Amino acid sequence: SAAQNRDTWTEVATALEVAEDATDLRLELNFMGSGRHCYDDLRIEELPAAAGHGLAGEELVKAENLDLEAGELGQIPTAWNVPLGSQVDGYQAGLTDQRPRQGRRCACLRAAGTAQPQGAGWIFKKLDVIPYRGKRVRMRAAVRVEPTAALAEAYPMPPGEVHLWLRVDRPNARTGLYDRMSNRPIASNEWQDYEIAGLVDSDATSLQFGVELVGRGAACIDDVHLDILPAAAARQ
Repeated sequence: SAAQNRDTWTEVATALEVAEDATDLRLELNFMGSGRHCYDDLRIEELPAAAGHGLAGEELVKAENLDLEAGELGQIPTAWNVPLGSQVDGYQAGLTDQRPRQGRRCACLRAAGTAQPQGAGWIFKKLDVIPYRGKRVRMRAAVRVEPTAALAEAYPMPPGEVHLWLRVDRPNARTGLYDRMSNRPIASNEWQDYEIAGLVDSDATSLQFGVELVGRGAACIDDVHLDILPAAAARQ
């Protein structure tokens, strides 16, 4: 699994099945580029069958900060991203302790200022896709919408649209699994659970998911999970 670049300790985990006829098991630690990477507290553990690879509801990789608790209030959550283009277009995102779904914090993406923002804004997380290749996955998250504050009647603003999304990229700039809930936008100002499920392409190069806001208002996200589904459940 890939660790994010930062000067604090980060736990990274991966899980896999060892073939019955395996003759060698190696742990390799590599990095590319300049700088220095430090490693500590390395462990290899045998998982019980009930927690094995690819079982229903099993979070295969210990992804960082899916509960959106880590980071500074008012700042982008640790291990999450907001594209520069979204910021230029008039969007901002940060952690807040106002009305989280669980824990102490959630993250909110909102239109900055009073002008109608351009384009769409995103807050998203990118994972190491390798453990998920060829697997059926389900991304679940709690989302709520904050409506635009009432403005003067002389400046009417249409409400924004909010979408949960998941995208898989493939080689040669191709898109694999992609769902942004375009036919089922989120409108509730109360926390509700939403999910996206599908098959990760076997040649996938990246896996990203997050929440999108188009227009004014705010979209808040919390309690995110990415689970492996058994084939039968994924087809339902």
